[in-house]
Amino acid sequence: SYDGKFQDAVPYEFGTGDTTATLTPIWNEEGLKLQVEVKDKSLDGEKDFVTLYVDEKCQGKEGITPTVITINRKEASSIGGGYKATFQVPLDGVVFGKEILFDVKITNANGDIVSYNDIRNSQETSSLNYALCTFKPALTRISKGSPSVDGEKDEVWNTAATVWLNGETGTITADAKCKFLWDEKKFYVYAEVTGVEESEAAKTCFEIYLDENHSAGISYDKDDKYYKLGMDGSVKATGKRASEKKVESSVTKTEQGYAVEASFEWTDLSPRVHNLVGFEAKLCSTDGEGNVIGCRSFSDVKDIAAENPSSFGTIKLATESEAKEETANPDAAISNAGAADAQQDAAKDSADGKDEDGSENHASAEDQGSDEQQEKGKNTGWIIVLVAAVILLIGGFAGYKAFAPKNPSGNASAVKNSAGAKGTLGAKGTSTATKSTSSARSSGSNVTRHSATKKKYHKKKKGKR
Repeated sequence: SYDGKFQDAVPYEFGTGDTTATLTPIWNEEGLKLQVEVKDKSLDGEKDFVTLYVDEKCQGKEGITPTVITINRKEASSIGGGYKATFQVPLDGVVFGKEILFDVKITNANGDIVSYNDIRNSQETSSLNYALCTFKPALTRISKGSPSVDGEKDEVWNTAATVWLNGETGTITADAKCKFLWDEKKFYVYAEVTGVEESEAAKTCFEIYLDENHSAGISYDKDDKYYKLGMDGSVKATGKRASEKKVESSVTKTEQGYAVEASFEWTDLSPRVHNLVGFEAKLCSTDGEGNVIGCRSFSDVKDIAAENPSSFGTIKLATESEAKEETANPDAAISNAGAADAQQDAAKDSADGKDEDGSENHASAEDQGSDEQQEKGKNTGWIIVLVAAVILLIGGFAGYKAFAPKNPSGNASAVKNSAGAKGTLGAKGTSTATKSTSSARSSGSNVTRHSATKKKYHKKKKGKR
């Protein structure tokens, strides 16, 4: 069974008019679990239903036979103003970085049909317009605290959960055990780096990436930035509002390697509890001339974070008690496909003092396997990235080889794109994409219908950064 909490995921809202819904996915090594909450006050029983379509092979083409699961209102659980359907989908080879294509369609008794991504509602025979779902690290809660950046590990760091960098690209032998904190002025990191000889210090760096408004665009906005901290004490800031002057850092030699402590001033966000922030952390090895030869990462399985913020993961600014709950959740959930909406929801939660509720599995396609407990000290979960199929007139699609995780379970995040909208094309799932009628999240934008095709995915350029 799945014990992952949907409250740990970022929900994806979609729909139009009187038909709106929120989908929230989580995953572990057994497969995908997805919850769909439908807002519909009418009581039409079997005439109201939700259908999930899955193209596990990521074919993205016409003439396929997808996995199809339907749950009607009588089989679902009742919630205020509607109903909730929960799907379980066994999958093969589930690892960090795995990709599948999927879509969700809601059919009402009055004949209305609303889909998460396919505006043509052609899901039965075509996955061309499905959303892309990438399995990624869990939405991670970050505890509040204000340490002194002086090379000493203050007591407050003991209140922060340990985060490991499980994504791996290229060749790297170094590893890092990380802790993160936040307060109203700064974001803090304390990383214990191992496997780095003193002679290699100048070739090793620790990187922090921040998307403060959690827009998850495919290029850097004014609030997006990243900082590179060298084991030799060097600091480099990249981004329109990034500056070395906004960084306070300390690198200390230890018996096992190096301890990196740093703070980064917020430039655009006035942070408060339950804010969502786009986030990435990396430990990188270079050839000595700035060319990266290998990285460990929090979420970016394609190593494109330096060019594409959509590849970032998601953190949630939390209280100390909320952050401690992170270690109790071995499975993960999907983070949001409508980043802006989720940010508004998070702000609302903060204002009324409420957090998202967890839920039981009331209706499923099939009972399946037992939970996998994570290794001690590793990340508490993984997230799924749902990247909506880009709605364009021409294009092509390319997948990528997944990386095996240290811990096979996690959270998910979803993203969708529509014509002319800014959205996620990389590995990450949050997007400010305006929605298509029966596709993306409900963002108050005008409905735009286009024929959807596949978009070739952005690959990282080799070289310095």
